[in-house]
Amino acid sequence: MRFALLLEALHPRPWAPTGDGRRLRELVDVAVRAEGLGFARVWVPERHFQEELQHAGPPEVVLGAIATRTRRLGLGLGPVGAHPRIQHPARLAAVVAALDALSAGRAAVAFAEPRAAIELGPFRIARAGTRAAADRTIELVARLLAEEPFSGEDAERSGEGEGLPVRQLVPRPQTRPHPALWRACDRPDDVRAAAESGLGAFVRAPLEPAEAAEWVAEHRAVQRSARCQPLGAAIETGVAIALPVHVAADAATALAEGLDAVHLHRHLTDHHERFGAHRPGRTRAAEEFARRRTETGLDPAPILAAPDGPLALRVGGSLRGAVGDPEQVAALLAAYRDAGVDEVVLVPPLGLLDPAILVRSLELLGARVLPGLDDDEDEDDVVEAEDPDLRAALGRRRPVPVEQETVVLPRQDGVLDDVPAPPIGVGTVSGAVGGGTAGPPGDGSGAPPTGGENGAGRPGGAVAAGGSGHATGGGRGPGGAGRGPGGAGPAGVRAAIGRRGGAALGNVLDRGSSGIVRRTLASDPALRVVFGGMARALRPAARSGEFRGELQFELVEADGQVAPWTVEAGPLRALARRGPAREPTLTLRLTRDDLLRLVSGRLDAGGAVLDGRLDLEGDLALAVRMGDLFRR
Repeated sequence: MRFALLLEALHPRPWAPTGDGRRLRELVDVAVRAEGLGFARVWVPERHFQEELQHAGPPEVVLGAIATRTRRLGLGLGPVGAHPRIQHPARLAAVVAALDALSAGRAAVAFAEPRAAIELGPFRIARAGTRAAADRTIELVARLLAEEPFSGEDAERSGEGEGLPVRQLVPRPQTRPHPALWRACDRPDDVRAAAESGLGAFVRAPLEPAEAAEWVAEHRAVQRSARCQPLGAAIETGVAIALPVHVAADAATALAEGLDAVHLHRHLTDHHERFGAHRPGRTRAAEEFARRRTETGLDPAPILAAPDGPLALRVGGSLRGAVGDPEQVAALLAAYRDAGVDEVVLVPPLGLLDPAILVRSLELLGARVLPGLDDDEDEDDVVEAEDPDLRAALGRRRPVPVEQETVVLPRQDGVLDDVPAPPIGVGTVSGAVGGGTAGPPGDGSGAPPTGGENGAGRPGGAVAAGGSGHATGGGRGPGGAGRGPGGAGPAGVRAAIGRRGGAALGNVLDRGSSGIVRRTLASDPALRVVFGGMARALRPAARSGEFRGELQFELVEADGQVAPWTVEAGPLRALARRGPAREPTLTLRLTRDDLLRLVSGRLDAGGAVLDGRLDLEGDLALAVRMGDLFRR
């Protein structure tokens, strides 16, 4: 029999601002200590909106922290709500896979049907359909973990008109075909449902050893019968029983220290799941405990009247559990072992005891209780792997759909032939140096651009500064380029930009010979103006955090030499400089002339890539959205 701990962050009112953070760190510390004391696993359940009872939040956060500080301890995720409105099966599968990969194969997951009204209401869940939803969630999680790729879901099975499509889940779990799958059980029919689904039974209901023996026998018989049709690709045969615990050197001390805390923990659970009339943010459930404990089966009197007798889950109708000295607790746990229980999940009242008292209790368990009972040699697992009944049950598993050839397009509303080549956002860097509001020839209105997506769609079209105009060459009119300074080096570039933006710069390029262009517009001083304009245009994106990094421009000379320039955007400044980038986010290699043609809109970036005039290296997704960054 193995031993585990269930970790809940109990936090009765009043609440201190740092109280939840302290309790979360305590959970991690308890788990680390548990590994050294010989516990096989810790479980962290998922609960929503259950004030004072569970303040740990998403269990994968706590378990992820535990995984990094332990080496052998099993990590039990759950019980977690098995309903797509609480957590989509694909996301839940990714959580399980990531935890298993992070911990080198130590993960397990227990699923629970949501039943508490405090959770059903916010997630708009109808109580009547929770079992079917749980079955579908468990099956999808198991298949997503086991299949490479997941071969899709039949629409009829999904119950939503459209099944989950073919996809490859990443990361992949280390445990194959998937980590162990359990089902939370509160009633006998829950145990039967777990067995019929090929799942382990995680029993949360308070059971005496004799009752546990009946549930274990039922689970074992159903799993080996024709009623078992596994939801997963492997069968978990174990039965785990949850049991409250507190141990001290003698029984009187154990009861004085731990009985009220154990009873308060049970009261908080029942308040949210059975009888509480809860006003969110107002009810103080822990304060109601003293008034209601006798009427809810938590009267301490019958237990205190016989502190040294044999332990039982209930004494005189009141909950006791494993609260006593080491010998008493060991005898009770041995009774569960003899009943066939595979794992006892001990539930200490975390957050309700002084940390030093809790540590002493755990140390007594590790030193004087567990060594005589713990047996994790997995001899039964070897036998069960060859069990013909279990092999037959796996043969009855629902057939998975045949994988369909699937092509997923970046734009799902188009067919393959309808999807254009992705635009290269560099074509819109004309906006980085444009200061005017040039409009189409003969217009002068500064109308919105009509180029392709991200401003890079059509040759001859580019968005000016801030997306204010559409510049084209070859026309005369109020909005055309007109006559401007040409061949004037940086002064000419500044004047052209100031008057007409990229269109004027393009006209200068059209009129000048290649030699004149290289000596003037493509000279180093003039390029400093161009790259400085790019840096200024990137400042809004850098301040907002949309882009921070270095763009490296490698300008290829006629003799094959490369002249690097860098535009750097940081949270405090954006600047341009001659020289290579330290860690370029994106590198663009082209000639000086082609750079100016891109800036002016005379050269389409997408066409330049296809023609071999522009090479890109690094973050190509950034290249696609550069136009948006320069237009901010």
